[in-house]
Amino acid sequence: MNSYDMSSGAVKEHLLDTNIFNQRRCEFRIPKEVNSLSNLKLLGLGAVRTGGGDSPYNRGAGAISVINRIAIMDGANVLSECRECNKQLAFRNVNNANNVNNSYKSPQMLSATNYVYGNIPTSPNVSFKSYRGLGYNNLLLTDDANTTGKGMLVLSDVLPILNNISMLDNAVFKNGVRIVIEWESDVRKVAGANNITFQVLEPVLCMYEVSSDELYNELKLGAGVKSWYEREVDRKDFGNSASETQKYNGFDNKRVLRFVISKEMKTNANYDSTTSVMGLGKCGSKALLDESFNMINNGAQVFPTAISGFNIQRQLVNAFGKCSGYQGFNSAQGDNGGAGTSFPEYDKLLRDNSARAGDLGFNGVQMNNEMVKQLELTIGRDPADVGNGNNDTLSVFIFGDVAKSISIGKNGSYTVGYA
Repeated sequence: MNSYDMSSGAVKEHLLDTNIFNQRRCEFRIPKEVNSLSNLKLLGLGAVRTGGGDSPYNRGAGAISVINRIAIMDGANVLSECRECNKQLAFRNVNNANNVNNSYKSPQMLSATNYVYGNIPTSPNVSFKSYRGLGYNNLLLTDDANTTGKGMLVLSDVLPILNNISMLDNAVFKNGVRIVIEWESDVRKVAGANNITFQVLEPVLCMYEVSSDELYNELKLGAGVKSWYEREVDRKDFGNSASETQKYNGFDNKRVLRFVISKEMKTNANYDSTTSVMGLGKCGSKALLDESFNMINNGAQVFPTAISGFNIQRQLVNAFGKCSGYQGFNSAQGDNGGAGTSFPEYDKLLRDNSARAGDLGFNGVQMNNEMVKQLELTIGRDPADVGNGNNDTLSVFIFGDVAKSISIGKNGSYTVGYA
């Protein structure tokens, strides 16, 4: 994104209040006569508890976990959107090196997805090392709007069209640009405690108006095509059998760069340790015992044989780059977490409220912009271990980076579609 000299008067900063706000959704409307830079930000994101005690935010997505869906629209036309936003942002935080996930770089996220290497003392005969997540003790979800933790979200992080245009040109987007947000209601995606009730705070939209003709002429959207990859999602339920295949229709006839797979346990109690929500809660992904997976696209297997063991994480890194943890360190290798039967000790890591066995069990598939048709996902596991959710039924989310584009005509008309 270009930087601009705001002292020249060519750009004016505005803080916009919501036009609609309730505990289900909110909406911001940029005035039709305003041309805004695309570097929009949401400020003051967070919640206050209305019951229970003070709690950390979700350790994966931080204060941004209050967002379930966000979209940028021109009137009724969806330009770009992010569904399951809190899950996506939790994975985005995992998909970084450890020093980034410390959140010293971006403390507004209130995220604690970093894992540091160190000893977890358990018993005299345990000598291995494992990973422990670090949390923010002073940035809590409290009952006071003045002291509760609040976050900031740069909208281009979740609405990728904003990375490809410098200005929301009202000569093109004639119906009025809207930011529409749907709030999350599931406490295991928002907080580190399962016994609280909460209300989302009303955020503020920060925007920068282009107020000089010279800058407008430099940034205006002329005729042509802008392209990007947008992360879309489809979900299916899986039973607890040793191997199961489900069909996903949401990506039919779309070109996909890569997939990330996230597995959510259906039984809420499997996330809980009394009143605490363990690890990343429902924003993480369950690593299954003896897990394997494969995809079928248009009748052909994506991998010659199923991906399993440590190769699962290799595929994730191949598709998405750096990750702060790897699947092998937190997947169960023994029966019900018995001491000495798993690495690291499954029972100890699973019951730690700041780290959770299985939370980083994301799967990745590189598709290289291939056309997708009749997509199927097969997941294998050992369901014999009945402890700690290993044989639970699952909601399995597939997120795909789908090629999209906006084609702008000479008269300012446009079409948003799949590339």
